[in-house]
Amino acid sequence: MLPDATLPASLLALLGNLRYVFTAPGFATFAALATGLIANTGAGTVTGMLTGAGLARTWPHDRAHAFFARAAWSSDTLGLYLSRLIVRTLLPAGAALTVAVDDTLPGPGTTDLHSTPATLVSRYAWRWSTEVTFAEARQELGAGQARNRIQLAVERTTPFALYCHTIVVIWYTLHGHHPADAAERRERQPWYTSKAEPAFADMAAELRRTTIAARFTANAPLKPTDAEIRAVQQAWAQAGLDHAA
Repeated sequence: MLPDATLPASLLALLGNLRYVFTAPGFATFAALATGLIANTGAGTVTGMLTGAGLARTWPHDRAHAFFARAAWSSDTLGLYLSRLIVRTLLPAGAALTVAVDDTLPGPGTTDLHSTPATLVSRYAWRWSTEVTFAEARQELGAGQARNRIQLAVERTTPFALYCHTIVVIWYTLHGHHPADAAERRERQPWYTSKAEPAFADMAAELRRTTIAARFTANAPLKPTDAEIRAVQQAWAQAGLDHAA
């Protein structure tokens, strides 16, 4: 996998909270593919994850595909670990947490026959953050783009991308946030006059750039070649390419 020295220490520490979901080799693969999916600005395929991790020419591609198709880990368990991590790190002690479970999927109706119209509309509005998350994961992380054919891989790749979305948000909240981030976004896109919080694109770009910095500063402190300087400049620009949208 990517050497520890080439990943931000803050990201390694965060991913370490999920270590016990996997075997030791499985965790190494997970950490590399999660970092690769976040770092990659191209297609959100399994090979795209390898490219983003810088391992496309180092690892046999079957290692990455096998992680989704055959490896011993549970997507549900990973989700539970991430949920606990959110509660432990992002919520104040004793905070109330609303958990919504949709039990109407098999049919077109509702099991609630007594709530007022205003209450029903309010509950529907709660879904907005969910829809935004789906859109961000598709646009920034390529969720749903994996071209899997084996059933277990199909069942795992989209939740994996959504979990990477969660990892980005947790990392940014704990380690990447700066008060000037929203102001910088307003300066680049002045039509967002009331924007007070950074977008997910800002969070992902910040983590990508932090990862790029870790990769290059881990190398021996020799004078860089022109090619290496251009590689850093191109990677840095690509990390925030989506801001032009």
